Amino acid sequence: MSPADPALLEIFSAEQAEHLQRMRAIVPGIASAETATAAYEELLRRAHTLKGAARAVGIESSETLVHALESALSTLRAAGPEPSQDVIHLLQLALDVMEDIPVALRAGRALPGIEELLQGVARISGKTYITAAPPSPPAPPAAPSSEPLSEFVRINAHYLDELMGASAELVAAADMAAAAGTGVERAEQAVREWRRLRNEASVYIRSRRRDPEFAPTFECIQNAEHQIEVLAAEVRAEAAIRHQRDWDLRRLTDHLEESALRIRMVTAETVFGSFGPMLRNLAADIGRTVDFRTTGLDILVDRVVLQSLKDPVMHLLRNAVSHGIESESERIAAGKPAAGIIRLALRAGGERLRITVEDDGRGLDYTAVAEEAARQGIARESNETLSDLVFRPGFSTSQRLTTLSGRGLGLSIVRDEVNLLQGDVQMQSQPGKGLRILISVPLSLSGQQVLFVSEAGYTFGILTTWIERLERVERSEIGTAEGLPVVTIDSQPMRLVRLADLLSLPPVPRSEDAEEETGPIRIAIVAAGDVRAAIAVDALLDVRDAVLKPTHLETGEAGLSAGAIPMPDGTVAVVLNAPELAQRFRRAGAASARAFEPREEQPRRNRILVVDDSITTRSLEKSVLEAHGFDVVLAVDGVDGLAKLRESSIDAVITDLMMPRMDGFQLLENIRKDPRLRKTPVIVVSSMESREDQERGLALGANAFIVKRKFDQRELIRAVRRIL
Repeated sequence: MSPADPALLEIFSAEQAEHLQRMRAIVPGIASAETATAAYEELLRRAHTLKGAARAVGIESSETLVHALESALSTLRAAGPEPSQDVIHLLQLALDVMEDIPVALRAGRALPGIEELLQGVARISGKTYITAAPPSPPAPPAAPSSEPLSEFVRINAHYLDELMGASAELVAAADMAAAAGTGVERAEQAVREWRRLRNEASVYIRSRRRDPEFAPTFECIQNAEHQIEVLAAEVRAEAAIRHQRDWDLRRLTDHLEESALRIRMVTAETVFGSFGPMLRNLAADIGRTVDFRTTGLDILVDRVVLQSLKDPVMHLLRNAVSHGIESESERIAAGKPAAGIIRLALRAGGERLRITVEDDGRGLDYTAVAEEAARQGIARESNETLSDLVFRPGFSTSQRLTTLSGRGLGLSIVRDEVNLLQGDVQMQSQPGKGLRILISVPLSLSGQQVLFVSEAGYTFGILTTWIERLERVERSEIGTAEGLPVVTIDSQPMRLVRLADLLSLPPVPRSEDAEEETGPIRIAIVAAGDVRAAIAVDALLDVRDAVLKPTHLETGEAGLSAGAIPMPDGTVAVVLNAPELAQRFRRAGAASARAFEPREEQPRRNRILVVDDSITTRSLEKSVLEAHGFDVVLAVDGVDGLAKLRESSIDAVITDLMMPRMDGFQLLENIRKDPRLRKTPVIVVSSMESREDQERGLALGANAFIVKRKFDQRELIRAVRRIL
């Protein structure tokens, strides 16, 4: 394989550094039963991405080492018991050596030896690896040119992101300043109020003005009126200045935001241009010949969008080679050209970037997908297509594990990354004729047009690119089909679901506004992929351009949020991810049948005591319970929990088992021995999942036992509601 290109090597080094920093931080997490599942999942995802990047650049040593690391992690995850510290040290050492390889290549030094380390990592998974000859160091830089300096300069991408973030903050601050009330408005209101009072009292003042006793009062009124008129003139002048200042600030912030956005726009060629050599090398390695064709690489796109799409598009191209393109003999026998055709096409339209990755290979093997679904025990619902299944994590139809395929991570990464970009991904296939994958994402992640809606007391945003239309329908127009509410749009019945149901929001008290309870229903028709969702909300508030800010949610919830927007009143509106919203709409069931009945008065909120020594677990369970309408009291261990039980009115207890001072078993015993507490329901949520532990907990009087490894917030809520 040819030496690594210096420019690509720089890009790879920066990308790898980001992945390795995160991987080092979470490797210790595999030694804890509470964090192992999430740690293994993220480590495997990042290793899979790094392997593809190393192959793209042509660094065989890195590719071989990360492939061995990936196999070792898969073996450790399947083994179950906590790995030893020696194993963890070996994994950390592998990460260190991975970082040293591109450093050595960039400096023109000999590569670090990886044979012994490779075999050590390989022993974990029971495999052996033969290392290839290391790639040649990059050529030394050419002598400085005597040509005139270009008008272009290199800028650290981090600084560009900081500039974009600062401009977004400034725009939000300008909006809040313009919307906020000031002393000028209050002064203008005071002047108007004075004039109103003076006019009301004018008849009385004229009738008393010649009265000697009233003369001092009349003089005070005249002086006050003079001073107020002077103040009114100053207020008018100040208001004019403030309006001009607000307009200038708005104009300058808009200009800054547009300039920062233009700086961040680059051609797709800068990120996708290296895919051709990568594909040809991949194809040659497995005995294939490909004709790679690209169009639209000259389109200007937000650099952050392109960088986020780099790995997903690379995975799709790799899949086209490993799963799609047949051998030359197969293709000739099928009447196809010997070389397989793979196309990457980009086009822009309506503030969206649309990417098509297609090949003329064998297409999706629906039979193999169905067999793999059956093998994994996936109960496929009627509304989940076979094409949907291939995007599941760990789903692969490959019969063997290779450096290109077999782990079932590629398409899962594609879907997750595209969803985080507020995008949509679809698959089209004809067996024997090829496969096409369509991706649609915003051209930029900065200023976007957002529809703001109100639901259950909260303000949410939805990008208008997903809004097909807005409707207002009378409640009498809502029908039912199979027990679910439907509304007729363009002579076609559509299932209707409240946004609160899709977001699992708790019920709100009955509104005093009769129109809200009996008036028309506001509906947003959201179209994402092949789903058209009629979503009802309490109110349609506004449509405006806004700058999305990251929410930094945990992985489990990040898919539903596309970002957040500061509102003029100081609150924050969460912008919902429309594709995820559409999928929730597709899965919505009978719970939505009661969504349009008159709301009942909110019942008394039950009070739940959560006892756990882990602040993460306490916080998670508290947020889940409060989101479903419960009041929550927290305790750090059994001693603290028992004290709060005796001093507060508690309706139910959720407790861990392994805690300092007093564990969950002892807490259960004390609760059941206390005459005042013995009837209090108790749910155990613990990582101690052995049958003996569960039987002991239930024998001591626990009403339910939930294993943390299988923790599902819906299961917890069902258990709480069942015992209450």
